[in-house]
Amino acid sequence: MTPIGPVPFVGRQSELAELKQHLSLVSLVSLHGALGSGKTRLVTELAPTLGAPCTVIDCHPGDRASALRARAERALRCVPGTLAQTLAQQSRVLVIDDIQHLRIDEATSLLAPLLLGPTALGRIVVVGRDPLSAAVGTSIAELELHGLDVEAAGALWTSLEEQFGAAEGFDVAFGRTRGVPLALRREFARARFGANAWDIPSLDEPSRIAIEVLAVLRQPVAPAAVGALAPQVDIEAALTSLVAHQLVDAVGDGRVVLHEVVRVDTLAQIAPEQRKKLSAAAAELVASTAAVSKGPRLAWQAGDDGAFGAMDQITRVREVVWHWLAAGEREKGADVLLAHRELAARSGGAGEFEALLDALGDRRRRPGTHSEIADAGPLEPERARKLAALRIEIAVRGGRFTEAFERATAAPGAVSPLLHAELTLASGDAAGARRALQGLIGSQDQSERARAIAGLAELELLAGKPDSAAAQLGSIGDVSNADPLARARVHLAAARADEYAGRVAAMRSALSRAHGACKSVPACLEASELCAIVDARRAVGLAREGRLVEAATALDAADTAARDLDAVAVADEVLAARALVARRRGDSGQAASLLHDLVRARRERGDELGALRAELDLAELEILRGQPALAAELASAALASSVRRELGHLAARGGAVVGAIDLMELRLDAALPRLEELHGQPALDASTSAQVAVLLATARALSGQRAGAIELAQNAGAESRDELDRRLAAAEVALATGDVGHALELARDTAVLSERAHRTIELASALVIVARLELARGDRGNARAAATRAAREAAAAGLIRVRIHALLALSALARDDDDAASAVAYARDASELALTAGLPVERLVAHAALDAISGHEAVADPSAPSAATMAPSAIEGAARLLTDLGLTAQRPFRVIDAEGVPSDVADANPEILRLPGRALAVDGVREVIWRHGQELADLRRRSLLKRLLFLFASAPGKVFSKEAIVQAVWNVEYHPLRHDAALFTNIMRIRRLLGEDGSEIIRVTEDGYRFVPPRDFLFVIPR
Repeated sequence: MTPIGPVPFVGRQSELAELKQHLSLVSLVSLHGALGSGKTRLVTELAPTLGAPCTVIDCHPGDRASALRARAERALRCVPGTLAQTLAQQSRVLVIDDIQHLRIDEATSLLAPLLLGPTALGRIVVVGRDPLSAAVGTSIAELELHGLDVEAAGALWTSLEEQFGAAEGFDVAFGRTRGVPLALRREFARARFGANAWDIPSLDEPSRIAIEVLAVLRQPVAPAAVGALAPQVDIEAALTSLVAHQLVDAVGDGRVVLHEVVRVDTLAQIAPEQRKKLSAAAAELVASTAAVSKGPRLAWQAGDDGAFGAMDQITRVREVVWHWLAAGEREKGADVLLAHRELAARSGGAGEFEALLDALGDRRRRPGTHSEIADAGPLEPERARKLAALRIEIAVRGGRFTEAFERATAAPGAVSPLLHAELTLASGDAAGARRALQGLIGSQDQSERARAIAGLAELELLAGKPDSAAAQLGSIGDVSNADPLARARVHLAAARADEYAGRVAAMRSALSRAHGACKSVPACLEASELCAIVDARRAVGLAREGRLVEAATALDAADTAARDLDAVAVADEVLAARALVARRRGDSGQAASLLHDLVRARRERGDELGALRAELDLAELEILRGQPALAAELASAALASSVRRELGHLAARGGAVVGAIDLMELRLDAALPRLEELHGQPALDASTSAQVAVLLATARALSGQRAGAIELAQNAGAESRDELDRRLAAAEVALATGDVGHALELARDTAVLSERAHRTIELASALVIVARLELARGDRGNARAAATRAAREAAAAGLIRVRIHALLALSALARDDDDAASAVAYARDASELALTAGLPVERLVAHAALDAISGHEAVADPSAPSAATMAPSAIEGAARLLTDLGLTAQRPFRVIDAEGVPSDVADANPEILRLPGRALAVDGVREVIWRHGQELADLRRRSLLKRLLFLFASAPGKVFSKEAIVQAVWNVEYHPLRHDAALFTNIMRIRRLLGEDGSEIIRVTEDGYRFVPPRDFLFVIPR
């Protein structure tokens, strides 16, 4: 057959340009129009002009949303369940053709998650007959394709004449078809070959047989495929005739295909028995009899000539099963599906297999099912049981544990008692799972017994009973005779127990043993799934140790393994690990987004236990970010559900989050007893126990119980926490105890180490402590540098509370610079953030700061928090923060540094100003001199020396003439005979008070005397 190219593309340049314009602005475009208007051809022409990869997937009659989603994930090579995320992050275009074959609810289910935000890189074009805005909302672009204009229609007609011969009657044809391309081609065929040109029964026999074969095959195929099903026909002549009659389209690569409207018309006119016969032959063509019976893989049949070479294995199975169903051979279709059941676990396979299982379960055609399925009798019971087991298996891999549990309960014997017990636990019924697993401990099968005990051990950990979990694992004994997968699950359970107890090295060893056991089973899907889970948990452990590079490598390995599997439950493990690594890397915003998606997806699928875990992870993250209102909502729901399900560990974690919220809002009366009760409880794992210890140390310090608070924070979870976590916790507790010097030292060290380790969260948190304490002691230069960097890093890391504190510090600095506009702007930003995040203490501080800066007219929010509604401890904490930042209305003390730069502060506490730790400090409030931690002199009874020293200290580096000194100190005119001796004597006394280097501090120059203090000098005096 001489190759014939596609019909010329004419008259659609404006629509093509409009479609490209839509794609540059929105992420989802609906292209719709009447049958034969050229929609598919338009997107085919669009692809080469986009400058980005374009992937086209077809929707077939009887498809469901999960099948389309699986098809897209398989085509895009993305991890199952991450289609929207992949399209958001990759610059590519996905085209979904013939969407009209999906029911409206299925189309909504498919497309609603794909309404990507404005920053998404990927684009989606949905091609169908009807607009989609009613199904998925108005945030999409709609483009309706009409008929060609008369000029373009004329060009198409002329092109057809050049290729197939002259035909009269264009004007009549255009008026009748209004330029719809397929209808115009039909009219051309009638004008060229007669009025019956598109009447299928009227075609010559070879052409009729060929078109019937093409209608049954339904895919673009090479001529050899038609020849395989119709060996008695001259295929070249038949296809040439059909192409000339415009009934068959040439794809352009040697393959041919029927338009949907022609295919439907052809199928309707085939005799039922002939249709079944052709469908059976098509099934045999796509898959050989040997492949069906033995099941190693699908193969091409001799004579096919690679007609189906573009199909992957999953697509081949789908086509074979559909053809057997159309032939009325449900048993054969079921056998093909069962023989290749492992493909359901491959990436993009589960959704396709579920659609096939739906079709196999339909004895009679019902609305919304595939209209081409022939009626058939019931399946043999054993086949039905195996299909039910396959559906449960797919549901388990899809993370739909509640659905799997219900199906397993409704079909006794479909799954093993062990799997049924595991599904019982995953669906949230801990008590039922415990009974079921205990009943399996006495099994004679060592592998089953080991797996049951491993499940019980993990259940005991969830119940908050680590000792019972250890006892269960200890009872397993030698597992060398168990199968490798059972050993892997035992090692995974041991790793969970080690992680719970904070034994990091032991956890890594257990995971390594689990990985080795999985690798010893080649070409096993369950082993691949367990390997991905092991790598994900290794990434979690490494991230908690601060080894982020190694964690990223382990996560990449897990991601690679999950990408080849259609196992959403495995992908969830990888996603949860990715969230934790993102958190440790400093991107709390991404971590929160990932966990939000994980909670929603697990709850929608019925994975209640997984949703609870992710919910608590998210609540703990929101505490870190500084959003207590959101954390409280999450923790309260998780706490109630965990208590009801007797999951003591998860309940204790929820209680810890509630205690952290009470402490964040400085409700010490509520926080302290709750944290005291939780401290040391075995129901808390090592990581949460360490967090509770730090919270308790802070609560005790704020309540006045300061003894041992810093040590408690530093020692908490020493094995399970890295050095940065411990240092930052100690700095926060030292700040709460009032040990300003120690807090500042720890915060500075933490900031340096965090920057080296690229730990943004710890860096921002440490810097904001530095800024607060530097402001409190009047060091504006260091405070400005720390606050500016803290604000930037906090914004990048998504730390709202830290950012608020940094903004308040910047507000205080702007106020000191007499820049009231900037000071108000910073304070307003802090107030708005505090309102959004639900931080009452910070919001009170921000409003008080606005009042102090610009008076009551600056506070425009009538819903500002009232001190009358807050706990006394919260009011006290807000006052302390205001004082440290110098944002009170009154700042009665002035601080002058070694450069002579003045600052005003609200508190002259020597500890806050670090006077004892300086090489030299002059305390004008208490009238003492500090040198290297010692009070060198009491100036209260030395008024002349005091006035002289205060004069020098108020202007470091300035040269004072004798005249100026006498005028300032004695308040008289200078006279050499009366004043030189007294002046010399008193300066010598001050030098002696200052110590051995006193003469270096007060120097004599040609013009007078100059005060040159050490670099860390500070002079504080009432204003």
